[in-house]
Amino acid sequence: MADLDYPYLARLVQKTLQGNSNAFAELYAATYQRQYRLAYNYFHDPYVSQDTLKQLYILVLAHLDELKDPQLFIDWLDQINHQICQQISANVAAPKFHDIRAARLDVKNASILLSSILESCGYEANSMPLSAIDGFQAYRKENYILQKAILVIVIACLLLTPLLFVIPKVHVEEASRTNSQIFYRIGVHSLLRVKSVTATLGGTPLDVYETAFKVYTIAPEENGTVTATVTLENGQYVTRTIDVTAVDTTAPSIVSQEVIDSRLVLSLSDDGSGIDFEKIKAFSGGGSPVSMESFDEATGVVEFDNSKTPLELFIPDKAGNTTHTTVGAVSP
Repeated sequence: MADLDYPYLARLVQKTLQGNSNAFAELYAATYQRQYRLAYNYFHDPYVSQDTLKQLYILVLAHLDELKDPQLFIDWLDQINHQICQQISANVAAPKFHDIRAARLDVKNASILLSSILESCGYEANSMPLSAIDGFQAYRKENYILQKAILVIVIACLLLTPLLFVIPKVHVEEASRTNSQIFYRIGVHSLLRVKSVTATLGGTPLDVYETAFKVYTIAPEENGTVTATVTLENGQYVTRTIDVTAVDTTAPSIVSQEVIDSRLVLSLSDDGSGIDFEKIKAFSGGGSPVSMESFDEATGVVEFDNSKTPLELFIPDKAGNTTHTTVGAVSP
């Protein structure tokens, strides 16, 4: 498509909100090259740029319902990507030399990223391969409607002196969660422009993303007390605290082990996101992979051939926490 087709993109946004992973794959195909180039211009590093691209689309997919006008999807996407790149570039130095050909992401790696994004957000894998829908061209420069609207608001506020003493109204709520993260939404209600929104967890700064007009998102990765401060252009500010208790930071545990009919039977438990049975790995003492005989997600029971013990086990949960342990030979 040589020209922007905003109505078509808007329909894809609506279908994605209904859980259609193929629709999201089309949105991704239409935009990922543009977003990858933007990130590459910051870092000149293909690996950092790919990590940035994954973080961008996970955040967008988790907060797509906050986009009030689906036809502004491209502008919204660019805005969030700029914020992510600016925050990461403060800690990542761009290499002195770089290959300009790396500014384009190949379809194979783009497909891998798409599958990882859908899995991280709990969506089904898309049934259409990315290579079949990767016909969209990079979209043109964003328009300036939102910027003009903000300029008009700023001028109006400067003319209304009493508003310089207005204190913002701030509302904090849980927005959504995935297997590995929980997102909190910070809504600001004020006629004045927001100067800054900051958040800390135990004194450590957290990344803050503007996901809609005067709506901000934070994603703490640990439990604790988050302190969020919203400051307006007039210097007035409001501070809110959030008690975070739902982040899964605990790895699975082995409750019991026994031998039944020459099979090593392990009973596993995880009180958080749940055990990812498909990704359990085991290795013999010689380092050779050992396959599970069976597993039961309902009871948390997995079985191995007892004759292959001792076993080195890697037991992950769905939030990415992994228990690494060695189980020795067990007598019947």
